[in-house]
Formats: sequence, C-alpha cells, structure tokens
Amino acid sequence: MRTSPRGLATREAARRLTVYGPNTLARRGGRRWHRELAQQFTQPLALLLTVAAVLAAATGAPALALAILAVIVLNALLAFAQEQQAERAVEALAAFLPDRAAAVRDGVR
Repeated sequence: MRTSPRGLATREAARRLTVYGPNTLARRGGRRWHRELAQQFTQPLALLLTVAAVLAAATGAPALALAILAVIVLNALLAFAQEQQAERAVEALAAFLPDRAAAVRDGVR
C-alpha cells in the first residue's frame, strides 16, 4: 500500500479517494430471488444439458430427455440454495466488522 508509520499524506489520501472511491462495503439491496434462480438456468452446463435434452427428445428418447431436464432443475435448485446460504454467511460475517477505523494522516491519528 506504500504507506509509512506517519500514514498517508492528505494529498495522497485525496488522490486514492478519487481513484478508488470510498472505503466502504457495498450492501446489496432487495433480493430478487426469482431472478437469481432463473440465472441458474443460463449457466453453461445448464445450457449444454438443455441442448442434450432437446437432442434426446428429437431422436426419440423422451425418457432420457426428461431425465436430463430433471438433472437441470435439480442442479439449479442446489446451486441456488448454496448461493443463498453463502450470502447469509457473508452477511453474518459482515456484522462483526467495525463501523469505524483509525487513520493516520501526515503523522496525526
């Protein structure tokens, strides 16, 4: 970070604020769970499996097509559940972060 025990110079702190923005954590607003769930179906693996299901149905194997579709839905639901759980864990960890921090500017705390 190229600092010293005297901290950052006021001018350097202002420059970094301009370049990098404020030192804050971005909080996500209201969740759109239906959109997040729908995004699971647009993942590359899900799209590849969809193509496989269409090909299976087109070649006269409807049971295989249904099995592939079941795998797509199960995969999407499991991935969505894991993502939701990870977001809740991150939010819980964020609760332990302090709201304020001490800064040293030009040798003054």
